[in-house]
Amino acid sequence: MYYKLSIQSVIWFFCFLLLTACEKTVIKPENIAVDYVNAVYAGDLETFKTLTLPESYTLEASEDYYLFVTGKSTARMLTAIQRKGVNEIVIEKVKIYPSDGKVTIKVRFNNEQVKRVSLPLIKVNERWYVEATHWRYW
Repeated sequence: MYYKLSIQSVIWFFCFLLLTACEKTVIKPENIAVDYVNAVYAGDLETFKTLTLPESYTLEASEDYYLFVTGKSTARMLTAIQRKGVNEIVIEKVKIYPSDGKVTIKVRFNNEQVKRVSLPLIKVNERWYVEATHWRYW
């Protein structure tokens, strides 16, 4: 009896391991938007590239993305420096649909200036990305 219980316990343990290993980590779209804003203002190109689609780096899709990715512009990073750095990023509004969405974020800088940014999101292969957008109002 003890032997049976032991084997049964081992079987249940491996079933539990299998279930937890197969679980997907769900990343909320609004977290993608916050990470994106942080990456843009910090000039973090590597993070930026994980949050956007490569096809949005063309001049036709977004001049801002193209200049940022090619290293020809660090304007947003300079904007953050001029505003004494980012103090706080707050998610204000989230509208998510099955394949796209929009997240509105409030960015408060250390000089007390506040900017609101509305970011379009797109879902590709079960993963969320920020769509090509212009930064002229940032």
